[in-house]
Amino acid sequence: MTERSAFTNPLIDDAPLSASELEEILRLQGKMLRQAVIRSDYKQLLDELCLLVESFTSNAAATIMLYDESGQKLCVENAPSLSADVIEAFNRIRSGDGACGNAIYHNEPMYVCNTLEDNRWSNIIDLVTRFNICSCFSFPIPNAEGKAIGTFAISSFEPRTPDGFHRVLLETCTNICSVILQRRTDDQLRRQILEEQIRTQRVESLGILAGGIAHDFNNLLTEILGNVDLSAASLPSGAAKDGLDLAKKAIESASGLTRQLFSIAKGNSPIRTPSDIGCIIRDSADFALHGSNVKYELTGLNKLQNPFVYVDGGQIGQLIQNLVINARQSMDSGGLVQIDCHEVDQSDHTLLKPGQYLRVTVSDCGKGISEEALEHLFEPYFTTRDTGNGLGLFLCYSIVRNHGGRIGVKSQPGLGTEITIHLPQAEAPSLDADAVSSGASDSIGASRILIMDDDRLIRRTLRRILEQLGCEVWEAADGNEAIVQYSRLRECGQTVDACILDLTIPGGMGGIETKDALRKIDPSTRIIVSSGYSVGDAFVDYKSAGFDAAMVKPYGIETVKQTLAGTLG
Repeated sequence: MTERSAFTNPLIDDAPLSASELEEILRLQGKMLRQAVIRSDYKQLLDELCLLVESFTSNAAATIMLYDESGQKLCVENAPSLSADVIEAFNRIRSGDGACGNAIYHNEPMYVCNTLEDNRWSNIIDLVTRFNICSCFSFPIPNAEGKAIGTFAISSFEPRTPDGFHRVLLETCTNICSVILQRRTDDQLRRQILEEQIRTQRVESLGILAGGIAHDFNNLLTEILGNVDLSAASLPSGAAKDGLDLAKKAIESASGLTRQLFSIAKGNSPIRTPSDIGCIIRDSADFALHGSNVKYELTGLNKLQNPFVYVDGGQIGQLIQNLVINARQSMDSGGLVQIDCHEVDQSDHTLLKPGQYLRVTVSDCGKGISEEALEHLFEPYFTTRDTGNGLGLFLCYSIVRNHGGRIGVKSQPGLGTEITIHLPQAEAPSLDADAVSSGASDSIGASRILIMDDDRLIRRTLRRILEQLGCEVWEAADGNEAIVQYSRLRECGQTVDACILDLTIPGGMGGIETKDALRKIDPSTRIIVSSGYSVGDAFVDYKSAGFDAAMVKPYGIETVKQTLAGTLG
C-alpha cells in the first residue's frame, strides 16, 4: 500500500469538453445503459464497454477488476484485449498495489503517467517491464453504499497524460459498470431467493408426508416397545429375556428413523435445550471419522462469547455428522476436514432474519462439486455417488431450516467444498430446578392416572405399564371424554394424581384444550403431554404451555416411571 502523502495525481484540465467529445461520451452512455436494461448477458456487456473505451484510446487496454475482500486482492473480471498470461499476472495485484490497488485502498481515482517512476507501482514493477505498461488511469467502482468493489482502468502501452476527456470518459464508464454489476448482483439474489422458495416448497410437501408417516410409525413403535418392555420385565434372566432386550434395541434404532423423518417435517419443531456446540461437534466428527484416514480440525471455539447454543442437540449432531461424512467421502486419499465456529451479526442478510447467529463452516480439500450438481445439492434423493440415497444433505437442509437458519455451499471441481450453516443464537430459558433435580424420588406409589389417547392399542399398552407400576388407571379417547371422566371421579370424591394427554387428537379435542378445561376444574391438576410429533411450542417448551412434563413416543416402562416420579414428586 502506498501512503496518500507519497504520491500526487497530476492536475487535469477541467475545461469543458468539446461538443464532439461530449456527444461521443453521451452516445456511449446511452447505448450501454439501454443494453443494460434489456440484456442479462452481463459479461458480454462489460466486454463491450471495455472495447468501446479502447476505441477512444489508441494502444491501450481497458480492464474491469473486482476486489476479493477475503484475500485482499483484485481479480480480472473483464479484459477482452488482454492475453491469458497478462490476466494471470494481473490477478496477483493486491489492495495498495499499482493504480488499481491504490484506487481500491484509497477509494479515489488514480492517474499514473509513468509507471517506472511512480512509487505506487514499486511492489509490482515486474508487470511494467514484462508487459510494457507505461501509464494507467484507474477509477474505483462503487456499490450502492459507495464502497469500492472493484476498478475500471485504462492501461496504456505508451506514455500518456490524462486530460478532461479521459476523466469524464472513465467516470462515465465506471458508473455504467457499477449499474451493470449491481443489476447482476440483484438478479443473482432474486434467483437465489426463487431457488430457495422452490426448494422450501418441495421440502414442505415432502415434510407433510414424512411427518404423517413418522407420527403413525411412532404410535406403532410405542405399542411394540411397551409390550416388549412389559414382557421382558416379567421374565427371569435367560435366552428369552435376552431376545427381548435385543428387540428393544432394534425398536430404539427404528425410532431413530422416525426422528430423521421428523427432522424433514417442517411442522416438527426442534426440541431445544442449552447445548455445548463444541461437544456436539467433537462427538459427531469423532463418530463420523472413526477408523478413516481423514482427520478434522476445530477452530473458533475459544473466541465464542457463549459456547452454549439453544438447539436440538440430537438434530444438530446429526447435521454435523452428515456434513463430515460427506467431506470424508470426497477425499479418497485422506485429508483434513476443517470446522470453524464464529459468532456473526446478520442484520443485513437478505435471506436471514436480523439477529445474532452462530456460523459453522465445514470445509474439505476433496474432489469438489460441479456447478450443475450444486443447483440440486439439497434436493431429496439427489446424489452424485452410486451408493448414496440422496437424503443426507436434504436432511441437513431440513434441520437447519427448522431451526430458523440457513445452509449454503461453495465448491469447485478439484478445489474442495465449503458448507456454511447459520444457526440463530437465542437466549436459553432458565431451567426449572425441580425439573432437573437429580434427587427426586423415583417412587410413584399407588397413584391414580387418567390417560387420553385416540389410539386404542396405545391406551391399552400404557394402562398395562401403569398398572404394573402400581397405578390405578382410567382411559379416554379424546378431550371431551377425558373431561367427563375427570369430572365424574371428582364428584365421587376420588382424586386424580396426574393426567397423561396426547397432544394431537385428529377430529377431536387435543391435549392443549383438554389441559385448559381440566385446570378450570382443579388448577393444581398435574398434566403430562405425550406425543411422537412435536408440533409447535406446546410440546417443545411444555412448561411455558402449561404442562408439568412431556413424554416422547415411543416410550417404555422406565420412561413412564421417571416422568411420573418427577411430576408427582
